Amino acid sequence: MNQQAKFPPRQLKKLNRKLNSSNKSLTSKTEHLTKAFAEIRRLNKSLEEQIKNKSLELNIAMKELNTVYTVSREVISTLDVQEVFSLIAKTVCAIINTKACILRMIDRDKKCMTIVSSHGISAKYIDNTPLKIGEGLSGIVATTGKPIACPQVTKEESVKYSYYINGEGYQSALGVPIVFNNEILGTIVTYDNSMRNYTKVEVMLLSTFASQIAVAIKNAQLHTKVHLNYLDTVNALALAMEARDPYTHGHAERVTAYAIEIARVESLSKKQVQLIQNCGKLHDVGKIAIADSILRKPGPLTENERSLIQLHPVKGVQMLAPLKFLEQGFPLIQYHHERFDGEGYPQGLKKTDTPVIARIFACADAFDAMTSDRPYRSKLTCKQAVIELEKNAGTQFDPYLVKKFISILQRKNIKLK
Repeated sequence: MNQQAKFPPRQLKKLNRKLNSSNKSLTSKTEHLTKAFAEIRRLNKSLEEQIKNKSLELNIAMKELNTVYTVSREVISTLDVQEVFSLIAKTVCAIINTKACILRMIDRDKKCMTIVSSHGISAKYIDNTPLKIGEGLSGIVATTGKPIACPQVTKEESVKYSYYINGEGYQSALGVPIVFNNEILGTIVTYDNSMRNYTKVEVMLLSTFASQIAVAIKNAQLHTKVHLNYLDTVNALALAMEARDPYTHGHAERVTAYAIEIARVESLSKKQVQLIQNCGKLHDVGKIAIADSILRKPGPLTENERSLIQLHPVKGVQMLAPLKFLEQGFPLIQYHHERFDGEGYPQGLKKTDTPVIARIFACADAFDAMTSDRPYRSKLTCKQAVIELEKNAGTQFDPYLVKKFISILQRKNIKLK
């Protein structure tokens, strides 16, 4: 016998409808969950990519920061102001991967921004782009104390000389202030030859570098100020020493001028010429330690007195030893009485063993001494002095430099014949 249905047909239909509706809802929710899971997988993948990229960016930033600190230490260890400025300009381009850089310092007396160093910029740009404080990109950065990034300099009102920058071949710029103890010293502005959106990391790197080199600039400025004060004192002593003896008045200035002319003819570097400029004036400063009775003695010196006189180059170097920025010029002071044949003092150096700046100075010093009055003799004419130089070329003096010096004197229309 057939078993009777538990539910009547009408109720079964109703249950089927509900079941179909539930199935559709479940299918819809399953599809929604599938899409949600797919979106989650996509987001996870995107997040993983972002984390990977951020990690790479952080690693690059860390490496760049390490470079910044390494270079900053090198800059900070340099005490020559101009060398510090030059290092900064070159280093900025390496750190930010740009093509040019200008370093301006604030001159509060003149109320302007002075270019102290540049890299990748022509002299024409430097000569034609003066800025007042608050004017142009550098001036605004110096006033606000905040970095400014210009993706396209020709569209930025803050860039005063955009046409000059464009003429240099640069299209974008990034400027940051140089700040020391809340005092804005100047600005760094770096340029690139393409339109460029500078990243937060790049702005941070350049700002970090600027804060580091602010210490280096202050140190170098203080060091230079101290040394220049010391140099002024020594120069005053040298002048006082010349004042003791009217026969040597102006001698150091004249000899230095002769030596500089020889150095330029010989194409010595600007730094060597500057060393001659500074140390030449001080070449006899050691004579401060020599008694007047010996320096101004009208007759021949005794052996003992001559020995004391011959100590003055060494004493001069000892006096100037604290001036480390003149250190490379000390050979001029110490060896300007050496002879080409090795019979000079204080070390008896021969020929080119004596540094070239000292050999140059020996010629100039002897010429001026011969053409000046002394307590023990009257001065020689320029012609007589030249004859003496030629006579002693190869023994007392470098023969090559004697010829060069005589040619200079001839060009100056000095009567030598």
